[in-house]
Amino acid sequence: MGYIASMDVIELRVSGMSCSHCEAAVREEVDLVPGVVSVSADAATGRVRIEGEGLDQSVLEAAVVEAGYAIEP
Repeated sequence: MGYIASMDVIELRVSGMSCSHCEAAVREEVDLVPGVVSVSADAATGRVRIEGEGLDQSVLEAAVVEAGYAIEP
């Protein structure tokens, strides 16, 4: 039986996403971060959910900002 590593899950609140293009821009930028396995973004709720291994929240937040959006507290 193989070993299944547990994934880190980080959810961010993002302001400025208003459409599917915005969601795609955030997903594409965050997906470039090492360790990220999956990213989902929802403009309606302003939430981005990231799954992966060894994730660093500050690096993920920087990727969202690089995509042109702001992190909400």
